Amino acid sequence: MFFEKWFDEGDLIMYAPDHSHVAFDSSFNPYKIEGKQFNEVGVFLGYTCEDSFDSCRIFLSSKQKSIIVAQGELRLLSKKR
Repeated sequence: MFFEKWFDEGDLIMYAPDHSHVAFDSSFNPYKIEGKQFNEVGVFLGYTCEDSFDSCRIFLSSKQKSIIVAQGELRLLSKKR
């Protein structure tokens, strides 16, 4: 859970989702599987909850829709000025 605000409405962001997960071999030893990561440029619209700042609403132009994602999956490209 995040306790500080990283972005403001209108900021240009990079959505970089984490596509890795943990798997187990036949001896139940964990290992990490890395997936392909497709970064997308978007616009930050706001936080869904102003108390925790953990989920954000963003607009992705490539998909022409807004989605809700975790704040940790976003990178700042440019501040709105």
